Amino acid sequence: MPLTENHVTFWKSLRITDPECDIHNRIKLGFILRHLQEISGEHLDALGYPNEKLYEIGQGFFLSKIRLEIFRRPESGEILRWQTTPLPPSGVQFIRKNEIFDASGSLVLRSDSLWALVDLHSRRILRPSAFPGSLSFGETFSRDRLSALRIHIPADMKNASLPPAWEREIRFSDLDINRHVNNAAYADFVMDVLPDEISLKKEPEELLISFHNEACLHDRLSVSCFQGTPVSWYVSARTEQLCFEASIRFKE
Repeated sequence: MPLTENHVTFWKSLRITDPECDIHNRIKLGFILRHLQEISGEHLDALGYPNEKLYEIGQGFFLSKIRLEIFRRPESGEILRWQTTPLPPSGVQFIRKNEIFDASGSLVLRSDSLWALVDLHSRRILRPSAFPGSLSFGETFSRDRLSALRIHIPADMKNASLPPAWEREIRFSDLDINRHVNNAAYADFVMDVLPDEISLKKEPEELLISFHNEACLHDRLSVSCFQGTPVSWYVSARTEQLCFEASIRFKE
């Protein structure tokens, strides 16, 4: 799991396993996000700043936005090359570009993500200069790519009072080391709340998630969804406050 020669991009090979796949034998969106989170942490490990070292000084990285493009969803048994590159920060946001290639070298998945460095005690967002190490960065993140991370929900839909499609209490198994629901779980929530004729038969092409507030132990999460176009859906979830918003688009 090496760094490239310029120490900017980190990569590893990873085999997709059966438990990570859905009824179509393709990797679930939640597991894609889990691997993207994992390789980001492994990159920091390789630079000498593992999560444990950050926790000692009361810091942690929280995902704030992600855009996942799905050109082909890999199947169980495939060995993929996962690579991650940090890009220059925008304001208080750290930026990562991730690209995933199959054995033939074809790009199958791509994501851009924004991360916040957070004081774990106060939950206050810190400036990038507070990071104790040094990062080398790839190319500058363009305005178009930054704009593509925004979820554009039509005003009439965003302001509509929609009944929740389902509700659940956050339990122990939902929590990660930061004592909140891990960001990858929200991709599973998105797929679970969609109508069966969509989740069972349609193939996802793009997923955007914007994270607003944490969901913690015993919070009651209410998830709503509504259709934007024949191939796109919007999903939101809240406890006493908005937790996340998402949009997902499927192939025609």
